[in-house]
Amino acid sequence: IFILLVFAVAVIGVWELDQALRVARFNIPLVPLLLATGLVPLAYLRGPSALAVGFVAATALIVLWRSVGTPQGAVRDVAGGVFIVAYVPLLAATPALMTAEPDGAFRVLTYVLVTTASDTGGYAVGVLFGRTPMAPSLSPKKSWEGFAGSVGLSAVIGLLAVVFLL
Repeated sequence: IFILLVFAVAVIGVWELDQALRVARFNIPLVPLLLATGLVPLAYLRGPSALAVGFVAATALIVLWRSVGTPQGAVRDVAGGVFIVAYVPLLAATPALMTAEPDGAFRVLTYVLVTTASDTGGYAVGVLFGRTPMAPSLSPKKSWEGFAGSVGLSAVIGLLAVVFLL
């Protein structure tokens, strides 16, 4: 059920990102992108080698599909397509790979705990102690203190999760 949920979210993510890039006048072939969401069950069923082959195949399919038609903007469109495949289905396949292992549920739980701890630690320490801006023109509320809180809490939670769950 978890793999089906991740697969469904990957399909939605690919669709949304494709629509966003279309607003920026990208002409990315949607069918290969949707087929690339098959990387999620492929990773779960066949492992990391099959995932690598699937990613290369998805990239090749995008190139071939986009090569039909006008060459204007083709490199940009292919780059956008590869970006979408790498950003959504390939990253969504990571928890699928973790789930396939005997202790997969605990691996996914560790992944979620560490990610949550990173966000929580960064926010809490940044709000309470943040004084030194990290990049004021890009994100004025991000601080080096918040970054330290993010790294610190995620490291502690990660260590505890590895010791007690894995």
